[in-house]
Amino acid sequence: MEKKFKELEVDFFIPPILKESIQGLKQEVNSGGLCIDCWQDDIRASINICLNDGVLSEEQGELLRNYYYRQIF
Repeated sequence: MEKKFKELEVDFFIPPILKESIQGLKQEVNSGGLCIDCWQDDIRASINICLNDGVLSEEQGELLRNYYYRQIF
């Protein structure tokens, strides 16, 4: 069964640095790539940057981490 990536729908702004990481993960999952874990690490780092800059709240960061980083694709 082929995996298809579905982005998490949120009602808050996703900064460009994080959006790029999410798109990279989407392409990797949909193409059956072997570097999914690399993109998940990139997303985790991007979330941390956004949290440190105050662009995301802790709750938003946790929601995104749970979906994109802790989920197995």
